[in-house]
Amino acid sequence: CVGARLEEARQAVDLHLQRARWFTMRGMCLRDQADARLDALQRGVALFAQAEPGQRGHVTALCELALEHSGQMRLAEAADINRRAIALSNALPQRNEAELQTLHSNLGMALMQQGELAGAAEAFGHAAAVAERTSGADFGTALLPLARQAHTLHLSGERERADALFARLLALIERHDATTADADSAREDAGERLAAEGRPAQGLPLLQQALAGQQRRGQFASLPSAVCSAIWPTRWPAWAGTTKPWPCCTPRWPRTRRSNRPACNPPPPRASAWAACCWT
Repeated sequence: CVGARLEEARQAVDLHLQRARWFTMRGMCLRDQADARLDALQRGVALFAQAEPGQRGHVTALCELALEHSGQMRLAEAADINRRAIALSNALPQRNEAELQTLHSNLGMALMQQGELAGAAEAFGHAAAVAERTSGADFGTALLPLARQAHTLHLSGERERADALFARLLALIERHDATTADADSAREDAGERLAAEGRPAQGLPLLQQALAGQQRRGQFASLPSAVCSAIWPTRWPAWAGTTKPWPCCTPRWPRTRRSNRPACNPPPPRASAWAACCWT
């Protein structure tokens, strides 16, 4: 009788686990159906909490639920759930380090969007530390969290720490990962911050390198708009303040953004870096 009851209990737990995994996978697949995705992920989290609390499946379900809240701009909820998932993951003897890095990065993004820059920089630092601990200090997985940490520190006013991180990051890029998308994102972060603090001559080469890398990979939808802002006061100072360049969404030249304001006259040379900009 006791054995039969134990078997029933085991089967019930197995059923809960199967349903938890099914709802979590369903939520992952429903990227374009926010309400259904949220419902599925909440069910998955609840079932994992009953059948396998604190284990890797539970952590993954929480990670996905936090992503959904973040995507819908429920940032406080996203940050809280990411913290719960990080605590559970850290308690596991055999945790998924790649997922832990993602959780720290997602927490950093949620905090930064709420204006909590100190907490965001700390979270990005933890993500970078996980990457360096698991893959090595010179491996490319640390590039993006390091760049985000440096960018956030700079935004918060800690320029000395940010500059030291950017210097370390750029040296790492040149040694190992000069042509990857993460390397270009790091260059863009560093170049944009240099231009923003009044050093466009130093920031511009980094932005142009990032732009060239994105063009090689065909990523025309995300060309670094800071190139235009950096070039504007240095190449054509006489035009500064008279019209404004906008980031372009395709590589075609010329392209004009619809506006009530007049187009640039004369337009810049076709071969210049201005070809990355739209005009108003």
